[in-house]
Amino acid sequence: MKSFGPSGPEFYFAALLVAALLSAARAADVDLSFSNACRIDESQFSSHDPKRLFYFDLDAPGPRGGPERTFTLHAEGDTRFKTWFDPKVPPSDAGDPAARSLAVQITSDVDAHKKDKIVLALVPDQSPAHLSADAAENRRYVSFDFMLDPKYEKPTAWVLHFQAWQCCGGHPPFTIEALPGADRQGPIDLTFGVRDDAAENRRDHPRTVLAGVRVKRGEWHNVVLALAPQSNASRLPGSIAAWFDGRKLFSSQRQWGYTPSVSRVRDHLVHDAFAIELGVYRQRQKTTQTIYFQNLRYGKDLAGVSSLVRTDDESSPPR
Repeated sequence: MKSFGPSGPEFYFAALLVAALLSAARAADVDLSFSNACRIDESQFSSHDPKRLFYFDLDAPGPRGGPERTFTLHAEGDTRFKTWFDPKVPPSDAGDPAARSLAVQITSDVDAHKKDKIVLALVPDQSPAHLSADAAENRRYVSFDFMLDPKYEKPTAWVLHFQAWQCCGGHPPFTIEALPGADRQGPIDLTFGVRDDAAENRRDHPRTVLAGVRVKRGEWHNVVLALAPQSNASRLPGSIAAWFDGRKLFSSQRQWGYTPSVSRVRDHLVHDAFAIELGVYRQRQKTTQTIYFQNLRYGKDLAGVSSLVRTDDESSPPR
């Protein structure tokens, strides 16, 4: 009987190679899911200086049994923070008894014009995989699950839970922030906003809000971001998009981020490299915010970062 098309062991192994290459192309550059095998190095706590920024390590197994990796958390030295691995997990992880989330909490009993911070650097600005301003083909995708604690208090001043921070400028060019209000038990609204050179050089540093979403405490949600920063000096348009629980919140062709150069923005030397950070970062206030994170991913390919958003949904308008 005549065989049509390729066959035999050579074709089989060639097909495996192609599949492996396609899988590698779609794999996230960073894939971090927390489990009971993760560790926070608390031995570093005793030596920190409350007057300086404090760095400590989080060790996590690699995806699919890969080698262990170390991530960095950092906090303002005198911030009253806690961080731990918690059994509260998204529904997608409910069947895994080893699954955990990373819990991050800040509290204070004073109001002050000082910063409180505890954040995880998912992608440091020194990483070879960092997001770059004004580079061609620079779009990167981020996905993460999060939950606000049932006792999460509405902030009375600014609080952010995600930032794409450009080294080493002033305000982060993109943030996800919780709107402040007087009622601590009031509803929580998260806003997604950007800044560019023109905004950062103004005295009030205005942030352009692109979308907002009301979030219920005690419920898990998923965020997917498509980030392609281009500054006001770039000839490229730049873009940014976000999906919330699989639904597109916004998609905007716009310039955002700061011009990398030897010049200074607000007395800071600005580079092209961004850091991707999650946690709690705020003005000190007499409130408590606790947030849980799980399934953090970052990469060049949307399919490698999220299964909730289709690749053909990138160009479609928000629903």
